[in-house]
This record gives sequence, structure tokens and C-alpha cells, in this order.
Amino acid sequence: ELELMRKAGELTCEGMKTAYEVIRPGIREYEAAAEIEYAMRKRGSWGTAFETIVASGVRSAYPHGGCTDKIIREGDLVVVDIGASYRYYRSDMTRTLVAGKPSEKQKHLYEIVKTAQQKAVQALKAKAKAKDIDTAARKVIEDAGYGEYFVHSLGHGVGLEVHEPPVLGQHSKDKLTAGNVVTVEPGVYIVDFGGIRIEDTVHVKERGIEKLTDGWYTIESTSEN
Repeated sequence: ELELMRKAGELTCEGMKTAYEVIRPGIREYEAAAEIEYAMRKRGSWGTAFETIVASGVRSAYPHGGCTDKIIREGDLVVVDIGASYRYYRSDMTRTLVAGKPSEKQKHLYEIVKTAQQKAVQALKAKAKAKDIDTAARKVIEDAGYGEYFVHSLGHGVGLEVHEPPVLGQHSKDKLTAGNVVTVEPGVYIVDFGGIRIEDTVHVKERGIEKLTDGWYTIESTSEN
């Protein structure tokens, strides 16, 4: 099972690489989604783990904004939430980037969310309380003054379904066990400004963790257009 999930993670990372290459001012959300899905498919993905999200501008403030025919504009925050499915096993990964040059506020918020994710990943371990992992990330965002804008739980299990136990949330009674595969996905969502989320799929081992998705921890697109 874990080998299949590693493969799903690799395919998802290929999709994210493509996202950073193709997202630029002037492209439509659904066009970017099509390029991302094609990149995963042509490398062996059996399908998508869920409906691809490419949500730009003020739409990025919706945690699950899907994708539309909206044209991505210069300076838009773009939340890209994708997952490959390989032999029915799934992966889940989110990055946020800016089409064009990011503003100072965008960069500041991005660093807060990135730090929150790092703290939560560091707290992941077998036998840990799931709510404590949520707290590790939430405290970073609250201390920065944006706690009210983190509107969902930190994460969830992943496997044959994209949402499985355990739940990494404030009120969760779950405990992590070795072998769990979970998402870690803090986010900040501000109406009329936009949203930022960073998510990885992570395997909890007897000792330590293994990231099944990784890389692209930057708000800047690699598109040359």
C-alpha cells in the first residue's frame, strides 16, 4: 500500500511542477487545471484523487473553490490543490503561488502559513494526539494575528479515499499510529484579499515521518511568460 501511495505522491508532485510552470497572468483556471491533470496522467496517474482546485484572486479565499473560466490576473493569489490516483490509492497536495510578482503582504502571509505547516510536520509522530498537531500549526497563525482566518481542521487521513480517519482537528479524539498517512494543510482565507494554503501528504513511521509530497515551498511561479 505504501509503495502505491509513494507513486501517487510522485505523480502529484509532477502535477505541481507543471502548475508552477503554466500559471501566469492571462491563463484561465480550467486551462491550468487541464495542464496539471495531463502532466499527472501521462506519467501514469489513473485519474485525479478529487476535483482539481485552481482558485485565483478573491476566489482563493474559498477553501474548496474548484476551478472556473476565470482569467488569472497579474498579482492574483492562486491556490492549487491536486491529487493523483494510482491503483486506487490517492495523494493530496496544495501550494499557493502568485501570478506575477507577489506583494509584501502576500509574502508575509505565505511565510506565516509555511511556518505553521513546518511546526505541525515537526510535531507529527506515532502516539501523538491528533489535536496537538492541529494546535502546533494553529498557534503560529493565531500568534501572528490571523487565527480567525484559519477556518478548517489541519488535516485528515488519506488512502483509498482522499478523506479518511484520523482527523487532525482542534476537537479530535484521534491518536496517530505508525503507518498512518495524513495531510497537513494549514491555511489563511481572507475575503476580498485571497487565501493561502500549503499541504502535504505525510507518512507517520515508528520513528519520524516520510513526506509523500514535497517541494515547491515558494509563492513565486516559475512561468517564463
